[in-house]
Amino acid sequence: MKRLVMVVALVGAVLTMLPASGQSERAAASDDVIGYTFLTVFTEVPSAEWDSPMDVVTPYIEERFGIRVTEVIFSGGVSPVERINMLVAANNVPDVVEVDNPNITVFWNTGAFADLTPYRGALTNHEMYVSDAGWNQLMVDGKLVAIPRGLSGGEVDRENPEVAAMIEQDIHYRGPMNWALTVNEEILRKAGYEFKSVAQVQAELDAEPRRITDDDVAIYPPIETVADLEELLYRIKALDLKVDGRSVIPLSIPDWAAYHMSVLFSPSTGFYADPRTLEVSAYLLNPGQKEFYRTWKQWYDDGILDSDYLIHRPEQFTEKAGSGRAAVMFPGFDQNVVRDNLRRGGSDLRVIPWPTEIAGHSIDPSYPGGFGNLMFNADFAGIEQVLQYYDWVQTPEGHEVLTWGPESTGVWEIRDGVRKLVDQALWEAIREGTKTPDGHDAGTYGINVQSRIALSGSVPLYNSAAIERSYPVRFDAYWDMFRYVTGPMLCRDGTNLPPAGPAANEVASYYWSTVRTTKVAELLSTRSDAEFDRVWDSVIRDFQTSVDYAGAMEEMLPAFRRALGR
Repeated sequence: MKRLVMVVALVGAVLTMLPASGQSERAAASDDVIGYTFLTVFTEVPSAEWDSPMDVVTPYIEERFGIRVTEVIFSGGVSPVERINMLVAANNVPDVVEVDNPNITVFWNTGAFADLTPYRGALTNHEMYVSDAGWNQLMVDGKLVAIPRGLSGGEVDRENPEVAAMIEQDIHYRGPMNWALTVNEEILRKAGYEFKSVAQVQAELDAEPRRITDDDVAIYPPIETVADLEELLYRIKALDLKVDGRSVIPLSIPDWAAYHMSVLFSPSTGFYADPRTLEVSAYLLNPGQKEFYRTWKQWYDDGILDSDYLIHRPEQFTEKAGSGRAAVMFPGFDQNVVRDNLRRGGSDLRVIPWPTEIAGHSIDPSYPGGFGNLMFNADFAGIEQVLQYYDWVQTPEGHEVLTWGPESTGVWEIRDGVRKLVDQALWEAIREGTKTPDGHDAGTYGINVQSRIALSGSVPLYNSAAIERSYPVRFDAYWDMFRYVTGPMLCRDGTNLPPAGPAANEVASYYWSTVRTTKVAELLSTRSDAEFDRVWDSVIRDFQTSVDYAGAMEEMLPAFRRALGR
């Protein structure tokens, strides 16, 4: 089947030159083939796998389901809201649009997208894996307006007994990750703490593959309270360690991480609804935020918090972490690079469990329906046919085809009773995230869910046919420990949500563009408790009046009602 590929990065005047929605479909489709255009808001420009001539998966699926992705449109570095507003203004909204979860309501309010409620009954395989909370986050005004593209940032419905039993038996399954503090192992030992090193845990997993346990991540004396974490930082300061004549910093973070650190005192860092009263608040007006920033200033004044964290450039932070000049870190750097540097000196990064007293607090909202979702142009005539394919993706057969490719392609064979790749070097490249000596990887062949049609459509919510299942098990202790500690810090009860409308997005933008730098700097520069109180009150007034804070809270209330099932 001939494939029509027109990859366009929408910038500037090019936007107005694209055909109106539906024209490319009619041009590319025959009587029995539905052609559709696709927009991804996550990918700036295409990489090789978007149109590999050796892709064995895309042609097979296109022929089998009578569909064809005729045009792929990339973000070009423009934000999701800017991109969709440009396309709506030009009457050129693609047929299928990948959208980030926080902007679903914004996209829906453009009036350009279809109500998918009538099609939900056809999504029988999606229903198996997506929880009620997941579907709730994809609804606006009682209508289903998007479907999950995958479960990045989310997890399967563990309330479904069939899924729960599947996951319990599946040693390969990994839930979502979030953020955690890490520490230089060598410095942690010098501060008098005992723990399993990452190397020790890795050795145990290599000898007998298993899931991570509390014992693997435990540190003694335990960090059960915020005071215990503070004790660790002051112990490190008291050591007066030096690297190349410069003092070791007890706590170093990127400037944006203070937002996440506030979870030490606050039940939520972003938009929050009290589950008892449904009172909605956000950011600095959440319970406990003032207490956090007062403590944050104390750490700053006492020198346990990096005095340069507000002006960190990424390379500066990475140098501090990799050279051993930072002890405890919120890892806003390439952790693999930093770990390589530390291991050359005999140390490593080690995740720190969050204090047990903040159980129930959440660093970020969970996205039970996934962070990336799919919406359909209201004028697109092929929704039902495309959804038939998307739902098939969630079947065991769909898992196998998107992961391995169809039979008789020469990419895989049955060996020792199991499916394996013909080229052992290709498996090694997939495992290590590299390429084979001849420059090939999974995207070359469109396998491992890296085909053009998978990248521009639905992917398995749970992959029962993952390639690693055919090879000896080897888990990564560091990342499994990191996931184990961070996963529980995602909000799953609906009390913490992303912005759900223009006013809420404005509040979020004001926090990130103004509060996290300018306003926090004002708080840190105060010289007394009384001055801190005056500046705090001023910051709160500015926060409430510089944007439509009250309107944003009204806007968020229906979203919280949906999420909480009220």
